[in-house]
Formats: sequence, C-alpha cells, structure tokens
Amino acid sequence: MKILAKLYHFIIDLTLWLIAYLLTIPVELTTFIIVVVKYGIGALDYFQGEAYSFDVKSASRNRSLWNLLFVNKNGYKFTADTKKSISWHIGVNSYINGLTWFGWLWYYILYAIDYSNWRNGGHCRSCVDLADVPEVIKKKNELKNK
Repeated sequence: MKILAKLYHFIIDLTLWLIAYLLTIPVELTTFIIVVVKYGIGALDYFQGEAYSFDVKSASRNRSLWNLLFVNKNGYKFTADTKKSISWHIGVNSYINGLTWFGWLWYYILYAIDYSNWRNGGHCRSCVDLADVPEVIKKKNELKNK
C-alpha cells in the first residue's frame, strides 16, 4: 500500500512539474510583450536581469548535469549555492584547468559572445572574484608548482 501511495504522489508531483514548465512558455512570452510595450528599449536591462536570474537558478538546479558536462575530476564542482552562475563556475574552473573539453568549448563560446569582457579575461573569468574562492587559489598555486 505504501508503494502505491508513493507512486501516486510521484505522479502528482511529476504532473505539477510538467504543468509548471508548460506554462512557462506562454507566461514568458506574455511578459516579454508587456515589458517591451511598457519600457521599449529600456527593456534590455530587464531581460539581462532575467537571464542572470535564470543562469543562477540553473547552476544550482542542474548541478549534476553541469558537473558531468563541464567539470573534470580535479575541478571545482557546481553546488547548491544559489548565488553563483554557470559562467562563474566555468570561470573558476578555467583558472585551475578543471574543465572538460565541453566546458572549454562553452568557455570560448561565451568568451566570443561577450566581447565587452575580452580585456577582462572573457565573460566567465570576469564573473569570478578569486578572493572569494580561497580553495581555488590554492589549487591554482598547486598546479603552477607542479
């Protein structure tokens, strides 16, 4: 009986999750139209903030996928920290050679797209304040001394 109850709750939770994701598309399109009509060109700041918020949420929620795709065995793993973006994690790992080939591919794609940060080490590295990550500095120094 407990198995059936768990299965029932799983199906309900899965259904609610799917409904939430399916509603995302019309809600986001409606929001897009409202914001563009209301703010015109000023909407660019709004969408940049939304993109960053989505990035941070995805870094935390999808950390198992990102760790598999982007981070090698020596890298700094994605965590449940809801303040760090995907770009931040890629940037940190770029300093310590902690990226897989796919991670490096994304590093350079983001580097190419965000030309405003080319002089700052690229998009991903510009997201990182190394003083906030002492274990990364330690790893980077260990790699230099090898």
